[in-house]
Amino acid sequence: MATQHQPPTGYTSKDLTKCPLPPIVQGFTHTESPSISSRIFNGVAAKWTGFEMEVRNAFRQQEWKTHVIALEQPGNLFNREHVICANEIGVSSRFQQQVGHVMTCVGLDIGMRLYFGSWHGSGKGHPDLTIWDEGGHKALIAGEVKTPWTLNLRRMMAGEYLDNTQFRIEFPISAGQVAQYMKEHSCKYGFLTTYRDTVFFKQESYTFNQEMASLNNLSNGETITVLWYSNAIHHETASAGCDSHNPFHYTDKVSVRECFLFLMKQLDSQNHEFRNRQNPWTKDNKGKQTSGSLAKFLKFPAPSSTNKGATSSSAPQGYASSSQQQPYRSRDGRDYYSTTDPKHSYYTHVADPLAGQMSGLHLKERSSESASVQGRGKVTVRWDARRETYFYTASSGKQKQVETSTTYNGELWVKINGEKFRAT
Repeated sequence: MATQHQPPTGYTSKDLTKCPLPPIVQGFTHTESPSISSRIFNGVAAKWTGFEMEVRNAFRQQEWKTHVIALEQPGNLFNREHVICANEIGVSSRFQQQVGHVMTCVGLDIGMRLYFGSWHGSGKGHPDLTIWDEGGHKALIAGEVKTPWTLNLRRMMAGEYLDNTQFRIEFPISAGQVAQYMKEHSCKYGFLTTYRDTVFFKQESYTFNQEMASLNNLSNGETITVLWYSNAIHHETASAGCDSHNPFHYTDKVSVRECFLFLMKQLDSQNHEFRNRQNPWTKDNKGKQTSGSLAKFLKFPAPSSTNKGATSSSAPQGYASSSQQQPYRSRDGRDYYSTTDPKHSYYTHVADPLAGQMSGLHLKERSSESASVQGRGKVTVRWDARRETYFYTASSGKQKQVETSTTYNGELWVKINGEKFRAT
């Protein structure tokens, strides 16, 4: 009897863009010391709040072709990672294979003649990776690669909400090198990747109105260059459906390749150059101990809880419009935001809008009303606005910080000592 051969699976450009990245293989022996530059960011930074929603909008607007450009054989042996990574060069090579090579092919298929590659050229220094124009004449973006076992980007970025003090120390150290390359080579966009996680950057001018100037101790009408930074996009995140008008709902719903599609479309439309004359921006901190943040992080006004959910005109790019959000006041008097979109019925704390990103609970949003999460029970938590996190009372009577928090079906869940609890 003849053996039945299963046909391969065909992937279009759209399919490949939506796919997660396969995990890299880490060697038992590998480099130990982090290759972090002594260049530290000491300019002004702000969260790129609407990044994931901008990414999804670019994906939706793309006119995709329907023919197959790649095949996956049964057993998935060829598409898995087998190359052992033991240093930064190894990590960089796997990133170029799974992102650079694939997205260059996707770009060519949909009409963008852009090419991922390594950097070469003159200057004080140069990034590890870039995207070149046709012919390799001009590098359009600055990309840095670090090893995931020496830099945990996801933990660092989650620290913005869990341990704000530590984040303000670690972020300037990690972002300094790519920020300097973006300025030196006039690249509007940049990224920092460990393959497992990728953070995207944009340098752009921001003009302060009276409200924002007052919050940040600056002058009304003053214009400065701001380094905008995204959430950490995990390599195993696949593109997931979301049609909300609230940018916070897109967290953990866009793939790394989808993010690069967005950047490639910006580069292809000639939106890639920015002349940065801002000082201070970075500084060489070689041999010096960093005990506090050298960077300034912009403060934005919280959406008004007394004006029927209206958002401030100076809110960061990507905040949901007032027509999509309504204020909600809980029993304990804390202000929440809810969305009027019936597909997204859960509430998000205005002071902790991206809590779901650093969720260690691995909760997935479901459309079924009967869906539930199994936890260890209930726990009473309080919100600390200064530290921007939740606290609970331990059995010893001491106030302790929860490990992570997330919202699911309108309920707040927290993680304490590795266990899930529903917060009250």
